[in-house]
Amino acid sequence: MKINKKILVVFSAIFFFQSLCYAKITLPKVFRDSMVLQRGITIPVWGKATPGSVVIANLGTIRVSTKADKQGNWMLYFPKRREGGPYDLEVFESGKPDSGIKLRGILIGDVWQASGQSNMKWQVQQVQANKDFAYPIHSDKSFHEFVI
Repeated sequence: MKINKKILVVFSAIFFFQSLCYAKITLPKVFRDSMVLQRGITIPVWGKATPGSVVIANLGTIRVSTKADKQGNWMLYFPKRREGGPYDLEVFESGKPDSGIKLRGILIGDVWQASGQSNMKWQVQQVQANKDFAYPIHSDKSFHEFVI
């Protein structure tokens, strides 16, 4: 019976240390490709990594870093940015750049949310022709409209 306990302890230790070796960096689900980050404020990015590891993040050409705590939690801040993009967001542990996360198409700007009833679906083209009441059709390719 003593041999079985020793074998169990040895295998448990192997699996525990193996999981530490293969720990990888993670981000919450709020961080995705094609997201919009708020302009004009310091931009927080957070997640989990190997406890005590140095986490490095690149947003476009800006690089920042921080250290994960004992539980593997980390948070870092990019400096204030003007509107722009698209950028790539890369997050990885120091010494492990190939095991990181790369998000593409990140924009810096504002997100406007409107809500209402059936009048929210009403389009400008539905306005009767009136020379005093004319709206241009939006031609800016960076403007995106989503109907939920």
